[in-house]
Amino acid sequence: MSDPSDSDYLVKFPTSRNVKWLDKEPVVFLFGWAGCKNRYLDKYVQLYNLQGCATNEFTAKNDVLFWHQERLKGLVETMADEFFESGYGEHPILFHVFSNGGCYVLLRFLQYFRNRRLAASSSNGIDVDLRGLVFDSSPARSDGWTRAQAFTAATYGNYRPWVKKLLAGALSVVFSIWNWYQDWMCWIRRLPPPSAYHPYSALSQLDLRCPMLFVYSKADAICKYQYIEAFLEKQRRRGVQVTQVRFDDSPHCEHGRVHPNEYNEAVKNFLYETMGTSTPSSKKSRSKSGDADNGEDFVQLGDNGNDKSEETDDFELAD
Repeated sequence: MSDPSDSDYLVKFPTSRNVKWLDKEPVVFLFGWAGCKNRYLDKYVQLYNLQGCATNEFTAKNDVLFWHQERLKGLVETMADEFFESGYGEHPILFHVFSNGGCYVLLRFLQYFRNRRLAASSSNGIDVDLRGLVFDSSPARSDGWTRAQAFTAATYGNYRPWVKKLLAGALSVVFSIWNWYQDWMCWIRRLPPPSAYHPYSALSQLDLRCPMLFVYSKADAICKYQYIEAFLEKQRRRGVQVTQVRFDDSPHCEHGRVHPNEYNEAVKNFLYETMGTSTPSSKKSRSKSGDADNGEDFVQLGDNGNDKSEETDDFELAD
């Protein structure tokens, strides 16, 4: 049974009606990274609210992501049930996912929606109008070192950098041994390896035909850009409409803070293209100069907080 305290969940409604959507008002789900707090997502939420979108923020607590991942399914089902009961179930949906931690939540939602779709012919079934996916700093494979970095950032975010590096170095050995042990046990039991349940592998196996926007950076130390580009190229080969925005200097999940005007523009253009609007969209060009957009729907994305943390990925999608 899920405990509401295991997650941060917040619903907000549009603050602007200036955008005239061709269909129903869009609903955007934002899934934060491990250690994320609602206030870190406020500026992203404001960006969507100013475009006339309703938003749902969801971030699983570190305790769930690291140690009690079996609770995630119940948490997602509770939130999704409330969403459909609210009357927004037939509105077009967009997911905005941050890092691998957000991707774990996304997988659970896709599983839930798949079950709803399979039941669509029944009296209680509801099909889902999924219009697009925004991947911020994800998805990517991870090894013992990147997992250790994620864990220390999520658990010891306020510690001095040199302390976190020492902890990450020690924990990388622990995670590497743990990974080997899990692989060995799965081989003995003839079960799929844990890597099969990682967002990178699991999402690669799904036939997702909706448009995708990838925002990532070559300077990301947690989710390597090479893995993200391999993932998006695989989606392109499947015929998926892919848009990519790659930066050279922004840290993990901080692209909106370092490059606010480009981030805002990319998200708004993707939103307009996937949802359909009779309101003219912003300029398509992405300026590298950093000049801010003076429009009223521009949002200055601030710092995510000094205790911003990342997620680990050493768990399976347990049913």
